[in-house]
Amino acid sequence: MYKNYFISQNDQSFYPEYACGIACLAMLFKYHQIPGYDNFEKFALELNFNVSPEEKGYDSDDMKYGTYPEDILKYLTKNNISFRMSFYDDEWKEALKKSPIMVMMTGNEEEFGLRNSHWILLVKRDKDFFTYLDPYETMKSDNYVKHIWSGDFQKYYTGIACQIIK
Repeated sequence: MYKNYFISQNDQSFYPEYACGIACLAMLFKYHQIPGYDNFEKFALELNFNVSPEEKGYDSDDMKYGTYPEDILKYLTKNNISFRMSFYDDEWKEALKKSPIMVMMTGNEEEFGLRNSHWILLVKRDKDFFTYLDPYETMKSDNYVKHIWSGDFQKYYTGIACQIIK
């Protein structure tokens, strides 16, 4: 089911170590059948992936490249794509029934890195667990569907999310 729209950052040749945000937004586009994500490098450049963190208002010791929340907001607004970026704790389950949500996670070095964040794609919420797609994994590995306990999700969730509304 998730194979239909899963995209791995590590299956790309364009800065795969930093491309989780591009991969997650591309998955949302693929899920909603919105054109424009097919050329990964072109999509990344349109998202200002190669603009330095300092130019975006962040610290110089942040990742050299990356997709920041503002990049996504500007791109979606410029292209007249409706979206939502804020979710209350009791809304996740119902919101995920409508479509996946990309979220920024941090703080668990093994899964998401400590200082630098990692985008993942939430696809389902059960009673106590979220199911998500991890763009760091490859399609071949078949380990891209993961689960996180809701308590750990709250602990590592940065508060930054994006869901395309159709």
